[in-house]
Amino acid sequence: MLQWLIASYILFQPLVYWKSQDFSQELVFILFPLLMFVYMHYKNIKVKSSDKINILFGYICINCGLSLIPGISIDTLIFVISGMLLWAIFSSIRVTKKFMAHIISAIIILNIIYVGLQYLNIDPIWVFRDSSPEKNVISARLVGTFGWENHLGIFATVCLPLMFSIPYMIIPTVILILVSHSSICIVVALIISLIYYWNNRLIRYGLLGISVGVGIYAYFNNDILLSIQSSLRARFSIWNDTFKGAFNRPLQGHGLGSWIKASFRERPTPVVGFKLEYDKLNCQYLRLLFELGFVGLGLVLHNIFDTLKKIFKNKELFCSIVGILLICIFQDPMNYPRTAYIIIVILGLANNKRFIGGYNNGQKIKVCGKKASYKIG
Repeated sequence: MLQWLIASYILFQPLVYWKSQDFSQELVFILFPLLMFVYMHYKNIKVKSSDKINILFGYICINCGLSLIPGISIDTLIFVISGMLLWAIFSSIRVTKKFMAHIISAIIILNIIYVGLQYLNIDPIWVFRDSSPEKNVISARLVGTFGWENHLGIFATVCLPLMFSIPYMIIPTVILILVSHSSICIVVALIISLIYYWNNRLIRYGLLGISVGVGIYAYFNNDILLSIQSSLRARFSIWNDTFKGAFNRPLQGHGLGSWIKASFRERPTPVVGFKLEYDKLNCQYLRLLFELGFVGLGLVLHNIFDTLKKIFKNKELFCSIVGILLICIFQDPMNYPRTAYIIIVILGLANNKRFIGGYNNGQKIKVCGKKASYKIG
């Protein structure tokens, strides 16, 4: 039953965009982890956390109390609690790599089919909420069931290393990354693929050749080059303003959700002393710095890098988390339920000893009263 709940959640979360507002996605993001937690408690399945995660959660709660806008911070705290509960569940459950790979494969295949339908101007579940005639012409927007190209690309990119164990799923996953038209996702996909296949000389040189080819093509294609330059200029401008605002309260930050308040164009904000003339930050680290300060950002990064150190020999999860860290430089995927959930699931599984088979090499176990050594990884 628990595995069915897990499969339903992983499959359903990116589909909640059907004719719905963001509220529907947020509701699923909150309710499903709670439902899984209640079921696990009923079945006497322990949900484990770690001291470092508990310290981070405690700091976030204190941060809400010190927030300049406590109402928004408390509202955002609900989603943080759901995310941490989801992390604890996936770090505790008994689930196999094969099971997870097949569930993620199902989402990728579904999106390949749906992208094909969108290319033919068919949108049976009506992904777009805007009913204007312009939005009904969707052949130029191949977004799958995620509702936004970048989110489709982020999902496919962080799941790509998990698909390396299923060779026939690599090409569909790469297609979704290319369809997203996200230069960030394409570059990150190449980097994590190089890391994964570095010991395979043939594939390594092939990927390096593709990387050089992509770079040359982008350099000599004026449209692509101008698009990248425009995107970087916009990002650097907002990053500069956000960084200045963050230094008004550098240690504890302005509080959870405060960047959204600061980014409203139509109203002045007391948060940073001036308005941010933007509504998207596109850098997860700067957002954490602005809202939680250097202390909160440091705790988050410490937990992630500690996880990376533990799973260094598990190439699939290691490359997935490296991909997450790289994407967070130019995107803020943790602020959207349809991308945050898969990141939390991966981080939870990376802390699940049952899933990755233990952390230590040469660990001793007893078999029929005798000692036997085995090597993991």
